[in-house]
Amino acid sequence: MDHKTRKMMFAEFAKTKKGVLITTDLSTRGLNFENVGYVVQFDLHSQIKEYVNRIGRTARMSKTVS
Repeated sequence: MDHKTRKMMFAEFAKTKKGVLITTDLSTRGLNFENVGYVVQFDLHSQIKEYVNRIGRTARMSKTVS
């Protein structure tokens, strides 16, 4: 998927009220979706820094989901 199409798809996904996003490490940096209820990692990264990058933006501390 080219960059323009990927951006369009993420923008459409962000508008939905409910959904499931399955992705690889290629898209974990820079994504920001509001009101994420759960983050499930299938394969944990061996480096703590990479693990924190994976979960940090979507699993925001002290944020409640409505």
